[in-house]
Amino acid sequence: MQILYAKIISSAGGSSTHQLVNSGASRLAFKVKSSNNTEYRLKPVFGFVEAGASAPLEITRLAIKIWTKRI
Repeated sequence: MQILYAKIISSAGGSSTHQLVNSGASRLAFKVKSSNNTEYRLKPVFGFVEAGASAPLEITRLAIKIWTKRI
């Protein structure tokens, strides 16, 4: 399985759709984890990719407030 490209999402929020491609001869399972669930959402979190097929993966970054004040 391979990820074809990556995209940077700004702190203002947005989403990016990627394709998980299975170039193998058997069905593959995937599970995506995030260490920052307060800012990012993933769809789907888990699933299967059939042999020779692809599956979309959507990464959404929620808008966050940037703190500029220093203590």
